[in-house]
Amino acid sequence: MLEVRHDSYRCEAMAAIARRHGAALAVSHASAWPLIEEVTAGFVDVRPHGPEEPYASAYDAEALGPWAWRLRCWRDGAQPDDARTISDRPPAREGRDVDVCCNNDVAGDAPRQAAPLREPLDGV
Repeated sequence: MLEVRHDSYRCEAMAAIARRHGAALAVSHASAWPLIEEVTAGFVDVRPHGPEEPYASAYDAEALGPWAWRLRCWRDGAQPDDARTISDRPPAREGRDVDVCCNNDVAGDAPRQAAPLREPLDGV
Protein backbone atom coordinates (compact mmCIF):
# COMPACT_ATOMS: atom_id res chain seq x y z
CA MET A 1 0.00 0.00 0.00
CA LEU A 2 1.25 3.45 -0.91
CA GLU A 3 -0.12 6.53 0.78
CA VAL A 4 0.91 9.45 -1.41
CA ARG A 5 0.38 12.98 -0.23
CA HIS A 6 1.84 15.22 -2.89
CA ASP A 7 0.09 16.42 -6.04
CA SER A 8 3.03 15.28 -8.20
CA TYR A 9 1.89 11.67 -7.66
CA ARG A 10 -1.53 12.47 -9.11
CA CYS A 11 -0.72 11.10 -12.57
CA GLU A 12 -1.40 8.05 -14.74
CA ALA A 13 2.22 6.91 -14.41
CA MET A 14 1.77 6.51 -10.64
CA ALA A 15 -1.37 4.41 -11.17
CA ALA A 16 0.43 2.24 -13.75
CA ILE A 17 3.39 1.61 -11.43
CA ALA A 18 1.10 0.68 -8.54
CA ARG A 19 -0.92 -1.70 -10.74
CA ARG A 20 2.21 -3.34 -12.15
CA HIS A 21 3.40 -4.15 -8.62
CA GLY A 22 -0.03 -5.02 -7.16
CA ALA A 23 0.17 -2.11 -4.73
CA ALA A 24 -2.90 -0.24 -3.59
CA LEU A 25 -2.89 3.55 -3.62
CA ALA A 26 -4.45 4.44 -0.29
CA VAL A 27 -7.58 6.55 -0.36
CA SER A 28 -6.08 9.03 2.07
CA HIS A 29 -8.52 11.77 3.08
CA ALA A 30 -7.39 15.04 4.65
CA SER A 31 -7.70 18.70 3.83
CA ALA A 32 -3.90 19.00 3.62
CA TRP A 33 -3.28 16.76 0.58
CA PRO A 34 -5.03 15.62 -2.62
CA LEU A 35 -7.57 12.79 -2.48
CA ILE A 36 -6.88 9.94 -4.89
CA GLU A 37 -9.53 7.21 -5.28
CA GLU A 38 -7.78 5.04 -7.86
CA VAL A 39 -8.25 1.28 -7.43
CA THR A 40 -4.91 -0.31 -8.38
CA ALA A 41 -4.94 -3.61 -6.47
CA GLY A 42 -7.24 -6.39 -5.32
CA PHE A 43 -8.07 -4.41 -2.18
CA VAL A 44 -8.78 -0.81 -1.23
CA ASP A 45 -7.18 0.84 1.77
CA VAL A 46 -9.07 3.87 3.11
CA ARG A 47 -7.39 6.19 5.60
CA PRO A 48 -9.56 9.07 6.89
CA HIS A 49 -7.22 11.50 8.65
CA GLY A 50 -9.71 14.27 9.49
CA PRO A 51 -12.06 16.56 7.58
CA GLU A 52 -10.62 19.90 8.71
CA GLU A 53 -7.25 19.39 10.38
CA PRO A 54 -5.31 16.16 9.87
CA TYR A 55 -5.12 14.07 13.06
CA ALA A 56 -7.13 16.65 15.02
CA SER A 57 -10.69 16.75 13.67
CA ALA A 58 -13.62 14.33 13.81
CA TYR A 59 -16.06 13.26 11.09
CA ASP A 60 -19.72 13.80 11.94
CA ALA A 61 -22.55 11.48 10.84
CA GLU A 62 -23.27 13.60 7.76
CA ALA A 63 -19.66 13.30 6.59
CA LEU A 64 -19.55 9.54 7.23
CA GLY A 65 -22.63 8.70 5.13
CA PRO A 66 -20.96 9.19 1.75
CA TRP A 67 -17.94 7.22 2.94
CA ALA A 68 -20.12 4.21 3.81
CA TRP A 69 -21.58 4.30 0.29
CA ARG A 70 -18.09 4.50 -1.26
CA LEU A 71 -16.91 1.52 0.79
CA ARG A 72 -19.84 -0.58 -0.48
CA CYS A 73 -19.07 0.42 -4.08
CA TRP A 74 -15.44 -0.60 -3.79
CA ARG A 75 -16.29 -3.83 -1.93
CA ASP A 76 -18.73 -4.79 -4.69
CA GLY A 77 -16.15 -4.21 -7.44
CA ALA A 78 -17.52 -0.88 -8.60
CA GLN A 79 -16.17 2.63 -8.57
CA PRO A 80 -18.22 5.58 -7.27
CA ASP A 81 -19.35 7.74 -10.19
CA ASP A 82 -17.68 10.80 -8.69
CA ALA A 83 -14.43 9.06 -7.67
CA ARG A 84 -11.33 11.23 -7.92
CA THR A 85 -9.25 8.95 -10.11
CA ILE A 86 -5.98 9.62 -11.92
CA SER A 87 -6.60 7.34 -14.90
CA ASP A 88 -9.51 6.29 -17.06
CA ARG A 89 -8.93 2.61 -16.31
CA PRO A 90 -11.85 0.98 -14.46
CA PRO A 91 -11.26 -1.38 -11.54
CA ALA A 92 -10.37 -4.85 -12.83
CA ARG A 93 -11.80 -6.97 -10.03
CA GLU A 94 -15.37 -8.07 -9.44
CA GLY A 95 -15.19 -7.66 -5.67
CA ARG A 96 -12.51 -6.78 -3.19
CA ASP A 97 -11.60 -6.36 0.42
CA VAL A 98 -11.85 -2.84 1.79
CA ASP A 99 -9.74 -1.90 4.79
CA VAL A 100 -10.41 1.29 6.75
CA CYS A 101 -8.03 2.78 9.29
CA CYS A 102 -9.50 5.86 10.96
CA ASN A 103 -6.41 7.80 11.94
CA ASN A 104 -7.82 11.21 12.42
CA ASP A 105 -7.66 12.56 15.90
CA VAL A 106 -5.85 12.69 19.16
CA ALA A 107 -9.15 12.89 21.09
CA GLY A 108 -10.01 9.23 20.56
CA ASP A 109 -12.98 9.66 18.22
CA ALA A 110 -11.65 7.23 15.59
CA PRO A 111 -13.21 4.04 17.06
CA ARG A 112 -16.63 5.74 17.34
CA GLN A 113 -16.35 6.91 13.75
CA ALA A 114 -15.33 3.50 12.44
CA ALA A 115 -18.50 1.78 13.71
CA PRO A 116 -20.96 3.50 11.32
CA LEU A 117 -18.64 2.69 8.42
CA ARG A 118 -18.67 -0.99 9.30
CA GLU A 119 -22.40 -1.39 9.99
CA PRO A 120 -23.58 -1.17 6.34
CA LEU A 121 -21.10 -3.91 5.41
CA ASP A 122 -21.81 -6.33 8.27
CA GLY A 123 -23.60 -9.53 7.35
CA VAL A 124 -23.07 -9.07 3.64
